[in-house]
Amino acid sequence: MCLAALNGETVGGEQEVADRYTVALEVIRGLGSAEEITWPDLPFAAAAATIISAEAASAFEEILEAGAAAESTEALLAIDTIRALRIRRKAIGGTDSSLAPFDAAIAPGRSAVAPPLDLGFQEEPKDSRVRTIGRAANLCSLPDTEHTDGIRSVWTTDFGRVASDAAMLAVGIAYQD
Repeated sequence: MCLAALNGETVGGEQEVADRYTVALEVIRGLGSAEEITWPDLPFAAAAATIISAEAASAFEEILEAGAAAESTEALLAIDTIRALRIRRKAIGGTDSSLAPFDAAIAPGRSAVAPPLDLGFQEEPKDSRVRTIGRAANLCSLPDTEHTDGIRSVWTTDFGRVASDAAMLAVGIAYQD
């Protein structure tokens, strides 16, 4: 297997995540070659959030149209959404080019260890910086799976190009074995 490891994804995260990700990389290197890659410098998170917000606004279109500020809200969303869609096109091309030589890639799924099991869903930290690959995966529709390493979980994500589900799942199965 020819694999890629997303470079720089542990920077600013918890040390335990970086340590466990290093171990995961060693496991991955045992499956085949692994080369570090870097994403294009694009605002993945902002573009994905804008598109998701526009989709949410669309779901409540009737309510927005009934409000006094509907026109200004829709105009702002339209401008931001068009800009985000333009970024999305560049992001899809850039991530696809980066992933083209590889069967799949890996990155830490979060920059922090998973919250305790007894922590309620509403109590979980909402810091979007905790998620890593999700920013690009959401924006570019990349398939991915996440794998934990135990109760005090650090999630490792493997992901691939659009329509690379079979290769990406093979890497995930081999990693879990």
